[in-house]
Amino acid sequence: MECPYCRTNSSLLFIAQDYNRKLSNTPFSYYSCPGCHLIFLSPIPKDLSLYYPSTYYQNPSIEEIEKCSKHELFKIRMIQKFCTKGRLLEIGPSMGAFALLAKKEGFEVEVVEMDGNCCKFLREDLKIPAIQSNNASQAIQGQKPYDIIALWQVIEHLIDPWETLKTLIEDALLPGGLLVLASPNPDSLQFKLCKKRWPHLDAPRHLFLLPINHLIAFLTPLKMTLVLKTTTDKGAIGWNRFGWGKYLSNCVQNPLLKKLLDRTGGLFARGFSFMEKRKDLGSSYTLIFKKESY
Repeated sequence: MECPYCRTNSSLLFIAQDYNRKLSNTPFSYYSCPGCHLIFLSPIPKDLSLYYPSTYYQNPSIEEIEKCSKHELFKIRMIQKFCTKGRLLEIGPSMGAFALLAKKEGFEVEVVEMDGNCCKFLREDLKIPAIQSNNASQAIQGQKPYDIIALWQVIEHLIDPWETLKTLIEDALLPGGLLVLASPNPDSLQFKLCKKRWPHLDAPRHLFLLPINHLIAFLTPLKMTLVLKTTTDKGAIGWNRFGWGKYLSNCVQNPLLKKLLDRTGGLFARGFSFMEKRKDLGSSYTLIFKKESY
C-alpha cells in the first residue's frame, strides 16, 4: 500500500474494528510507512458520517459549557506564553469550551465546525462566529488572517491534513502567528502496548496517526518553527487516564464491569505515569509552531 504522504510502499500494521463505539463489525486496515513513519487507514470509508452518530456531540447548557471551559485553562496558558491577544481561529471546536474560554481571555474568536447543531449553539448561545463546513481550507477563504489557529484533536480526522495545514498557514495565518496542534501520539507507551485496541486509534474516525517528527518535517519548510512540544500537559495526562480506562472496558461485555473499568483508568494511569512522563511517551501531544516573520 502506497503512503498517501510520501508515496513509500507501506506494510499492513494491523486490522482493527470500531472498538470504542461498536457501530459496526467492519474491519479497518491500518498501514505503517517506513519512510515518513505515518500510520494511515486505507481505504478510507466512503461515508464517514456513518461513524459519527447523533450522540457524538453532546447538547450542553451554557452553564455546562462554562464549567467545562474551566478545564481548558491549561490550553490558554500555553498559548499565552507566546501571544496574549489577537484573532484566534479554532478548527473543530465541538460545543465550544475552549473557544468560550479564549473569548473570555480577550481573544477575538472565530470557529469552523462541521456539525450544524454545534454551530447553532456557538452562534446563538455563546455568541461566537461559526462557519459550518467540513472543509476548513475553503471555509477560511476571504476571512481576515489570524494571529492563532488551533486544532485540538482534529488533524487525525482530516482526509488531507497536509493540504489543510498548508492552506491555513499560507492563506490564513499572519507572519509571527501561532499554529497549535494536539493529536494522539503514535510514539506513546499506550500505543506500543495496546496496538490495534488503543482507544485513541478510534477506528475508523481517526484516519491518520501523525508522529511529532513527521509534523516537524512537514511544517519546517513552510517557515514554521516549533516553539513548544509536550506530551505531559494536563490534557495529555487526562487522555492517558481515559486511554487506560477505555482500553480495559473495551475488553469486556458486562455493562457494570465496563463502567467499573472505565473508572479505574486512573489507577492504571498512576501506575504507568512515571513512564508516560518520559520523553514523548504520553498518549497525546501538543505542539505550537510560530510562523516566520517577514
